[in-house]
Amino acid sequence: MTSGLTDKRAIGGTANASATSTGMHGEASVQVAVVFATAPGSLGEPAALASLFDGTVLGRLTRQLVELGVPSVVVLARPAWRADVAQAVGPSSAVEVRASGSLSDDLRLVSEIASAQAGGVVLLYGDMVT
Repeated sequence: MTSGLTDKRAIGGTANASATSTGMHGEASVQVAVVFATAPGSLGEPAALASLFDGTVLGRLTRQLVELGVPSVVVLARPAWRADVAQAVGPSSAVEVRASGSLSDDLRLVSEIASAQAGGVVLLYGDMVT
């Protein structure tokens, strides 16, 4: 059995730019994606910062979400990891990295984000490769 973090055979190129996250009437069905970069890797670093091709798992995921037309991506990271996570996602007006100190803080932030949205919200692990 292989790990999704180390087995890269099934991963193709970048997201299909023609694919969108729009609903039936042309509006974006997903208004915000909340990505959790909160799990520690084997060496204590964020698991979402595992190397993947020429970047990280998290960098690839956030790029794909933006390319698919998700208007806002919020990445939750532990305070000690915030700077490294922000560097991994790179500069993008659609991506915001927020520090979250615990699981209860994660849930509170998700509640705040979801309550402020009129459209859909998707929650994603930042350390999974599909």
